[in-house]
Amino acid sequence: IGNPEALPLLYSALRSGNASVRATSAFAIAEIVERNKLMAPQAVGELQGLLDDGSLFVRMRAVEALGKIGSQPQAAEIIRRLEGISYKGDPYERAYLTTAITALHRLQDPAAAPVLERLADSHDPEIRWRALEALAPLQPSQSYVPLLMKNLQDQNADVQARAIMDRLGW
Repeated sequence: IGNPEALPLLYSALRSGNASVRATSAFAIAEIVERNKLMAPQAVGELQGLLDDGSLFVRMRAVEALGKIGSQPQAAEIIRRLEGISYKGDPYERAYLTTAITALHRLQDPAAAPVLERLADSHDPEIRWRALEALAPLQPSQSYVPLLMKNLQDQNADVQARAIMDRLGW
């Protein structure tokens, strides 16, 4: 676990016909590379190729991994994929969205603000509070203040707490 010598095998496993193998390999690669940033360029390239994988679970693990080891170009790729999502409440979509929001929070790219603001207006309270949290360190647009005020009135305690913390600058 965490051994850089495993990377060639893990890169090869990213092309497996088994989605679970691809997803687990993506996770393992990020765990190794997060400890040794010198290996990041190849890992980022390999993982970025999974962002359009046929399996939502694999895409989710790739997003999570890129959130740990990526930078602005990977944030842009995650943003691009979130712009095309129409969330209808599916639990798997929620898992993907919360993972992507966390990745964007880690990457802290101001270009993520518009998509995060849209997600902070979601019908799903978990998506809302996570998006608000990810927006806090960014320079959100002018539309953020009304969104924040709206979420201060929210019936969900997590959303309301996040909005209060944002309002107080926490």
